[in-house]
Amino acid sequence: MMSDEQEQEIAKLEDARTTFLENVPAVYTFTSFISTNLTTEDEVQFLRALLQCKLSRAAIISQLADGASPKCWWDLATFGVRRAITAVRLAEVEPFRIGLLPLLAGLSGGDWRDALRHLSVVEDCGSRLGRSAQHDLTAILAEWGNEKAAKICESYFARSAEMRDVRAMGLFPFGADQELWYQG
Repeated sequence: MMSDEQEQEIAKLEDARTTFLENVPAVYTFTSFISTNLTTEDEVQFLRALLQCKLSRAAIISQLADGASPKCWWDLATFGVRRAITAVRLAEVEPFRIGLLPLLAGLSGGDWRDALRHLSVVEDCGSRLGRSAQHDLTAILAEWGNEKAAKICESYFARSAEMRDVRAMGLFPFGADQELWYQG
């Protein structure tokens, strides 16, 4: 049985997810032909809700993934990648770490081929921040226990470093630190 506080946290998270997903632009991506701002006001509000949520990481991911459509899975995973890039631009780890939650929610229902590109950018950003995306994701997956997302991540990290490189995924990083962006 859930406490009133847990039910309130779930309701706030569902509201934030719904608002974010309803306002995602028709073309929502983490790549571009020029360096662009990767933080919209709706993303700021969604990120704030994730940061303030008092549920466990597993509960947050489950709530984000629950009832999502393929477009929503893409948008959640893309939000996670955009947070990873933003984390590098800001030289702050927290956006990277919190972005892994919607990333995994998106991977739980998305296409594995899209997941490879998402994971490649997240791994690249993690290394730029001195983090191991594999370590961070494995810890969250152990807590959450979603078989599909775990299999996608396991298969991705079983590839050689060369086959996980963003360039192998048809992506090209440009700039560094505050100016990082990906084309592809």
